[in-house]
Amino acid sequence: KDAQSECMSSDGIQELCADLSISALDPVTLVLSYHCRAESMGVFTRDEFCGGMQRLGCDDILKLRAKVEELRGALHDRVACKEGYAYTFQFALDQ
Repeated sequence: KDAQSECMSSDGIQELCADLSISALDPVTLVLSYHCRAESMGVFTRDEFCGGMQRLGCDDILKLRAKVEELRGALHDRVACKEGYAYTFQFALDQ
């Protein structure tokens, strides 16, 4: 977390991924970004992250770690994947 801007930047996201035992390059990070409704790639604002965790029903790292496989499942669900793809496509265009 970047204390000055109330954002979790790339270093914080790397730490989060390490805590979740996933690579920052794992596509599940895009699903997480989708649930957080992140506006910028590689950055979560406090509101985005907290909102995403609330939507996912996670209030600690253990609950989020337990959700990783469910989030990964969204990559195989046709409807969820389509929504995630549309979000990711727009996300990448905006960068």
